[in-house]
Amino acid sequence: MSNDSDVPVHVFTSWVTSIADNADHAVTDEAMVAGMTSGHYVAVCGAAFTPAVMIEPERPACLSCLATFHARTPAPTPQRSRLAWRQSLKALLTRLFTWCHHMPVAPLPGTEWV
Repeated sequence: MSNDSDVPVHVFTSWVTSIADNADHAVTDEAMVAGMTSGHYVAVCGAAFTPAVMIEPERPACLSCLATFHARTPAPTPQRSRLAWRQSLKALLTRLFTWCHHMPVAPLPGTEWV
């Protein structure tokens, strides 16, 4: 899949380390299944590679795979930005009120409970 138009908008991937370039590549679920039988994987950037042992630590992500995902991410619209702002404000206020609700309450010095 070397062409951006070949990559679907909603793609499910796993990151697999390549022996050749020692980088993590994004491999679609379909390519993962095909690679399990052949032993060679094809990443979303188009790189065909042999995977490293699956217990290898994470490596730096392939810049071409990241660029493919970045190119497929829709640009924010004013409506989407406004919705994200509202959701973050709602989450902040919820945390604030929950925190205030659980604070111990004591009378001010010189006053008594009624």
